[in-house]
Amino acid sequence: MGFSIKLQKKKHIKGTNYSKTAKEEIEKLRKWIQNMDKKAYLILDDKQKPGRQVKINQDVCRIVKKPIHQLLEEIESQGFKLTVKEGEGSIDGRRKPYNLGDVKEALFAIALFLRKVLGKNPKVKEIEEFIDNKLPDRRTKGKPIEHEETCPKGDKIKLSINLASSNYSGVKIERLNQWEKFAKKEREVALKSIHKFLEGFKELEYTEVVADGLSNQKVKKEDVCLKKGKDNVMLFSIKGGHGQFSQMGGYDYLKKLNDPKNKEKFFEAFVEKNVVIRELQKIKQPSNINAKDNYVEYVKKVYESMCKELNKAFKVNNYYEVLSDSLVELSTRGKELIILDISNGVKQINYKQIKQKLEGKQHEFSAKYELSKPRSNEGLPIPKITISCKVNGEKYDIIRLRFKVEWTGGVKRNYVEVLSGYFKMIDEI
Repeated sequence: MGFSIKLQKKKHIKGTNYSKTAKEEIEKLRKWIQNMDKKAYLILDDKQKPGRQVKINQDVCRIVKKPIHQLLEEIESQGFKLTVKEGEGSIDGRRKPYNLGDVKEALFAIALFLRKVLGKNPKVKEIEEFIDNKLPDRRTKGKPIEHEETCPKGDKIKLSINLASSNYSGVKIERLNQWEKFAKKEREVALKSIHKFLEGFKELEYTEVVADGLSNQKVKKEDVCLKKGKDNVMLFSIKGGHGQFSQMGGYDYLKKLNDPKNKEKFFEAFVEKNVVIRELQKIKQPSNINAKDNYVEYVKKVYESMCKELNKAFKVNNYYEVLSDSLVELSTRGKELIILDISNGVKQINYKQIKQKLEGKQHEFSAKYELSKPRSNEGLPIPKITISCKVNGEKYDIIRLRFKVEWTGGVKRNYVEVLSGYFKMIDEI
């Protein structure tokens, strides 16, 4: 576990090894976020390794009542001279041991299971009692958690939860020791949102509920599945609040984009073959610049050219139909999925609404290329493209394409993300 400290008061910031300038910026950010709620705070991973990076965790998002992606966007718009990203909680100097998004997937599945067992929408207390009293304390390595009950009509219902052991600890919270109180509150907040959502959920016939938090999300988009025998009754894709709804591999993926056998989808359609070939040739040539820097330049050039091609495409009549269909394909991979955002409450995302909402309205799409500050363990700058839509005189930032290096293992991915402006646009037009 990495060590971290809580920056909730001015004296906490003074006690770090940050430079004077960085401390001033962090203090500005602390005051800004505490204007929303005095209980809010920032996280610094290790005061012995100062930099210009601080973090916001899901606990703070709950305090200020905003999803993580919206809060990070608002912070970025303020122009703080800091790198601010999502982090885990901080108790006694240690990070939270579980991923809340994966935990929420399991809680959603459990609620759907108990809906059948009880013959009604389960209350938060009933779900908590079931988890605490009937689910095993630990997950057996390589095997899902399984449980079976009899429904009021006498038929059987089965529950299967496949989570990493660390994430299962966020469901079965008594294993967490000093984190138990924190996790209990997060679990309770999540269950209240799920209970409220299920009040309006139509009754379905199913005999098994499966939650799979270990599947390959680049191929398999569903997180929770309702089954009847061998047939799928309904599939859910659960989003924990990062906005990310589609991902493709990193450098190797971009190399393959000049392969004519690839089926063109939204992301691929705007990468110019000649740019990919030209930049790859540069990488292979002997140079004093190391391979990592060459690849950074390669990715930047690919994203820059993609932005130009996007702006050309946006001039086509009725492009909103193409965008709507493409986002549906990216988020579902051709499956009939219900996409739920569970970052702040539970709400359904339906990208078909772009087509429905923009039909017959004057609107204008645009794409903007930016190079963000490094937010990864490799220190790579992040090329990104923000897609905006101007309608009724209002401009909304709705979609982002982004290259990212994960802090765990340096995994490189291309992400497609929905922004808070998308939801605002759908609500307002």
